[in-house]
Amino acid sequence: MFKLEYENDWDDSLIRCPSQCFRPFRYLGRHFELYLRWRHNDPWQARVWVLDGKKVEWSPDLFFLYDCSYKEDELDAAKQAIEKLAEQWLDENIYSLESIVLKQDGETKDA
Repeated sequence: MFKLEYENDWDDSLIRCPSQCFRPFRYLGRHFELYLRWRHNDPWQARVWVLDGKKVEWSPDLFFLYDCSYKEDELDAAKQAIEKLAEQWLDENIYSLESIVLKQDGETKDA
C-alpha cells in the first residue's frame, strides 16, 4: 500500500450549501485532491480528484462505495475516513488510474 503525501492541510469552505473541503496530496508522483461535499440534509460525500493543471477525473463517492455515512456535524470524522478510504481506493484502482493519467498526458494507449 502506498501512502498519500499531503501537500497542505484541509481548506474548508463551510458556507452551508454546499459546504466543501479540499486537501491536496501526491500519490505515486501525481497530484490529487481529497474532496468532501455536503448539501442541505444529505450526508457528506467523499471523492478523489485527479489533478494536472485542472480537475479532470474523479472517483465515485467513496462513502457510498464503502458503505459509510457522516452527518453535517461529523466533519472531523469524515475527514479521517476519506484519508483512509482514499488510500484504499487508489490501491485498488491503480491500473485504471494509470490509464486516466496517461490519456490525460496526451497518450492514446492504455497503461
